Amino acid sequence: MRKVILTSMTLLTAVTMLASSEKNPIKVNQVGYLTHESKIATIEPEAKTKSFLIRDQEGKTVWRTKHATTKKSPFSSKIRQEIDFSSITKPGRYTLVAGRHQQSFIISSDPYTKALKASIKGYYYQRSGESLERKYAGEYARPAAHLDTHVMVHPSAATTKRPAGTIISSPKGWYDAGDYNKYIVNSGFTLGLILQSYQLHQDRFNSLNLQIPESDNKIPDILDEMMYNLEWMLTMQDPTDGGVYHKLTTPFFEGFVKPVDCKQQRYVVQKSVTAALDFAAVMAQSSRLFASYEEDYPGFSKRALLAAEKAYAWAEKHPGAYYNQNLLNQKYQPAIATGEYGDTHADDEFFWAASELYFSTGKEIYREE
Repeated sequence: MRKVILTSMTLLTAVTMLASSEKNPIKVNQVGYLTHESKIATIEPEAKTKSFLIRDQEGKTVWRTKHATTKKSPFSSKIRQEIDFSSITKPGRYTLVAGRHQQSFIISSDPYTKALKASIKGYYYQRSGESLERKYAGEYARPAAHLDTHVMVHPSAATTKRPAGTIISSPKGWYDAGDYNKYIVNSGFTLGLILQSYQLHQDRFNSLNLQIPESDNKIPDILDEMMYNLEWMLTMQDPTDGGVYHKLTTPFFEGFVKPVDCKQQRYVVQKSVTAALDFAAVMAQSSRLFASYEEDYPGFSKRALLAAEKAYAWAEKHPGAYYNQNLLNQKYQPAIATGEYGDTHADDEFFWAASELYFSTGKEIYREE
């Protein structure tokens, strides 16, 4: 799959992170260590110590060693020391001492929930077309902007039934990365990973209260948040042929301004094979996951699966419809200068979309493809 920024997904996995002080050579997991899992700390060379100890909150030494594994980084050739204190399993806050340096850390039976919830709620803060109320967003509260009920069909996306300049409505969805546009390829890939994570760990995700406007309903908050973007994605499919617009965008990136201060016209731009296939994959996938929530999202599961099959059929008819912004700008105006997210190979997207469609429909043709 293409490389996209997946910062929030990265946070879903606990990794060893740098200590808060850049000058401190002791690097520990800032979030915390699980009680019965491995516990590794990295010591930069400048520590120059051969003795390490760990104290509990009362100052009592509970662990000591003179053994450290020396490792050379394959990336920078830097030499570092690693110490393993996995034998400590009692929950609590501790301090690791290496020579004249020290660094605190925690051990807990559940250290990652706070980071997990923050990672997922990050998407709520990216919502387009909706005001973020203070009771949900705190200091990040803001008025609604980019309602996207007056989006123009760009000449690159024009058809007989939807000529250039046609006005369509394409509300909701998430702002991308650091700009206010909305991209199908990025959304599809991100949703695919998050929904796959949900499939594998439903009990874990179902228990999370993200404190979003939908938290009072019967659906897991993570699925409610994903639905906010799924509903936007459905508006990006041309109902006349099943093709999917590559992105909803302004011609140029906005300045460093608040959403409500953005004034540029927004467009849906060229249909692409990668957008259609990522769309098909995630719609087929979500049709399975939301089938149990017909009461809250009536008709969605059926609609999503139908949309997925139409998008896949369009992609089969247009396998070379890659998004190339330079070529687009040579033919059409206004020129588009926002994120391209192009791709010139769709074999992986075809594989993903066919797989999800086979799982959802059982049709032999998708299994074969």
